Amino acid sequence: MGSESRAELVKALENGELVLHYQPKILLANDRVAGAEALVRWQHPTRGLIPPDLFIPLAEDTGLIVPLGAWALEEGCRQAQAFQARFPYRPPLVMSVNLSARQFEPELVATVAGILDRTGIQPWRLCLELTESIIMTDVESAIDILAQLKALGVWLSIDDFGTGYSSLAYLRRFPIDELKIDRSFVDGLGREAEDTAIVAAVVAMAHALGLSVVAEGVETQEQLERLRILGCEQVQGYYFSPAMPAAGFQGYLDEEDRRSRSGGMGYGEPGGYQRNVVIIADDSPEVLQLASVSLSAAGFEVHESLDGRAALDLAQAIRPTCVILDVRMPEMDGIAACKALRADPNLTGCTIIMLTSNADALDKIDGFSAGADDYIVKPFAPRDLVSRVRVAIRRHQGGIDWPAEAMPRTT
Repeated sequence: MGSESRAELVKALENGELVLHYQPKILLANDRVAGAEALVRWQHPTRGLIPPDLFIPLAEDTGLIVPLGAWALEEGCRQAQAFQARFPYRPPLVMSVNLSARQFEPELVATVAGILDRTGIQPWRLCLELTESIIMTDVESAIDILAQLKALGVWLSIDDFGTGYSSLAYLRRFPIDELKIDRSFVDGLGREAEDTAIVAAVVAMAHALGLSVVAEGVETQEQLERLRILGCEQVQGYYFSPAMPAAGFQGYLDEEDRRSRSGGMGYGEPGGYQRNVVIIADDSPEVLQLASVSLSAAGFEVHESLDGRAALDLAQAIRPTCVILDVRMPEMDGIAACKALRADPNLTGCTIIMLTSNADALDKIDGFSAGADDYIVKPFAPRDLVSRVRVAIRRHQGGIDWPAEAMPRTT
């Protein structure tokens, strides 16, 4: 690209020639789409679709990556909201967007906060991906910026993990949620003993630190199965799909739901409970976020509601395995919602857990009298929540252990 390319790139930003393509991220607990990574493409009016490696370096060198990156963040969030509106009964999709070194400045926090406010997306549904080299350039500054981003509620991921220079000591200090294993290591799974050992070590280390793991660049069934055995939570790669325009990604979700319905286990499909679908109803957004992130990371598909009436309507539509109800909510409180769920003959297989900040014995008596299977007091630890949900489900189902492939895994 010649010297005139900077002007062309500026014009591309102004004229809407830049587009986002979306690559599915697959949750191995149920082999369904959990989210997408948004990747920038340039739809040039005369040259056609230009891949990012031909213009992102130019954007980095000229500083245009800052407005370009801000546009990608906002467009990705808007599209995530559009996907959610199109598929209201799917678990909320998480949109992952890459950050560049030029963007990773203190001003980024205000930029992200503004985008969250304008798009209305739940913060935990935005995943910001950073490479090791970005955060290791100035560790103390990086920790401060990451802490401020984490305070907004967004999900934080280290991309291309294993190719940089971060040490375990520093990794413990970063308030991150996820590690993405670089495709160069995934490529060697099953062929190179060293790569398999590295991937196994990264997964074990991440889990020891309470982090989720995503493997990118998955292209074969053998790689997929090895990652499943090693305990990797999510994968992405050409084995499932390349990045595609928004319309193509929507079609991918349509096809996934069609296949699910044909098997009798689709969202809202009569007959059969979704063995890893949980509805949580609480009028506190903070509680919803913590519970959703915790259960989603453990392999559950999570739906949220701010009141008991909406939770009841949703349960009747999708027949979840478990409903978690805050005792005190507007419209319909948790006790009333619990009684209504238990009165519905189509929901007899549903596990019900009450949730409250009040440990009063009378509240517990009311909850169990209404038909609840368990009672959790807030605040709760994420791992405790996951464990209690799994035990309550198993107990409600008569103490029968689910097959490994049907049971959400914890990390």
